[in-house]
Amino acid sequence: TADDNLAGTLEPGATSPSARFEAMRKLAKAGILTGVTMMPILPFLEDDLENIRQIVRTAADCGASYIIPAFGMTLRSGSREYYYQELDHLDPGVKEKYLQAFGDSYQCSAPNWRQLDEVFQEEISNGNIRLKIPVFAPE
Repeated sequence: TADDNLAGTLEPGATSPSARFEAMRKLAKAGILTGVTMMPILPFLEDDLENIRQIVRTAADCGASYIIPAFGMTLRSGSREYYYQELDHLDPGVKEKYLQAFGDSYQCSAPNWRQLDEVFQEEISNGNIRLKIPVFAPE
């Protein structure tokens, strides 16, 4: 997410998205290749179209050369239980959505991943962002 408040809830203690994007801006300005590994996109928490637009637009504004997306997440046994426990603290209704949508599945793709990808493709077509890390070619 590019939302500092949501990120603070999901990743307490981690560097905020705005600080990460500012670091990207400085690195890109210095000529260093930068980009975003846009994953995971947590189903039912981060999988809204505006979030994807905001990430892509902000990354583009900060000089990103690439974005590698994955519209969903994986949940292994053990980590699934911990994740669900944390979801209960955040919003008990979200855990039920996960259980109904994914059960014990390892792969948890956002139910609206096609729409997310459509918006993503539309947004990256407006700029010079690639879908893979460019190969380094020294001058």
